[in-house]
Formats: sequence, structure tokens, C-alpha cells
Amino acid sequence: MTGTPIAVLPPAGAIWPAVRGAGAPQWIHLLPAGTIRTADKHGPYVVESMHAIASKLAPGDKLPIDECHSTDLAVPNGGSAPARGWIIALEARADGLWGKVDWTPSGRELVADRAYRGISPVILHDKSGNVLAILRASLTNTPNLQGLVTLHSAGVENGDDLDAGDREVITKLGLTEDEYRRQKSGPDLEGLDEADLHVMRMFGLSKADYLNGRIKE
Repeated sequence: MTGTPIAVLPPAGAIWPAVRGAGAPQWIHLLPAGTIRTADKHGPYVVESMHAIASKLAPGDKLPIDECHSTDLAVPNGGSAPARGWIIALEARADGLWGKVDWTPSGRELVADRAYRGISPVILHDKSGNVLAILRASLTNTPNLQGLVTLHSAGVENGDDLDAGDREVITKLGLTEDEYRRQKSGPDLEGLDEADLHVMRMFGLSKADYLNGRIKE
């Protein structure tokens, strides 16, 4: 596999009312669904399959989370890059790629203290902008990648990837949380725009169910 690693920073938007002192999240948003755009105009980037990216992290492997891209910026100049957490699992969902984090004590304290608002993934991509893999991630306060949920989001701070709207749908449809997550996630979201994804999310629909209903209309 060949490609060019690039640090892609998190978004300026998608912030909901935060809950202070809620601790560090168990899951973090690493890649948004759809075309990936950045504030600094690099890219755009695309992901052919979030599930393929998620499968590249084998059981037992883990990816480091440092601060301010110290692995890429400080280490080449003789500095250090201590891990503040480890991504131990990747999961493809309807809104992109999420990572499950095993925080170090220092990293958990930093996030719980709201010292950083974003996660910046370092991705491997080819010359055409196709994302091939997640290499690592970094805590940052200089957001660039558009479309990610920030660490200051209420749902994420609570260590919960489901918000109030999700739970309302779960209750109305009589689903378990895992069933709802599976229905939100799809192996291929190509051809769906943000409005489509919003409807799928609100009604807990898989891509197949959503497309079947849209065709009937």
C-alpha cells in the first residue's frame, strides 16, 4: 500500500451544549461521511469504504493519540511524543468513522478539563485523495477538518455516541442501542447527501430501507 500521510485537523462546527466535568469520551469521531473537506483547502478526500478502513486495525493493535501532532512535528527534531490515549477499535457508522479510546491518566485529565476541543487524525491517502488508512490522531485546538463531532459535544463528553434524538428514535422503534447503531451504519453510503443521512439517522433506517422507501415515494 502506497500513499502520502497527512495531518487532517478537526472541524469548526457541529458543537452542541456541553456537559462540564463529564470526563473523557469512550468513542471519538475520526472521519466524517461523504466528501472530506478542510478549512486550509487541502484535499478534498474521499473514503471508498469506512468498513475497509475500520478493518485495517487488527484486534490487539492500537493507534496512538498525542498532543498537537508531536509525533510528526516534535519527534523529528528530537522532542518527545507521549501518548495521551490509544485507539483500540475502529467502527464505521452512518456519520463516518469512530474510534474507541483507551485514555492514559494524563490524557483523560486533559480531555475532562476541556484543554482540547478537537481530535485531528493523521491519514494515509493516495494521489487521487482516496483515504487508505488512519495512522494516528492528535488532541488539538486548531480545527481544520469539516464535519467532525468535537470533544466538547454533549454526547461525546458523556462517552456516549447517541444523542437525545437518537434515543427518541430508539424508544419509538423499540430497538436496542446496538440494533440502532447497526441500522444507522451501512457498508456503502455513496450517493447519499447530508439530507439523506439526516433522515436515516432520525428514523433509524439502513441505506437499503431508506432507498426502498424513497423509490416508493
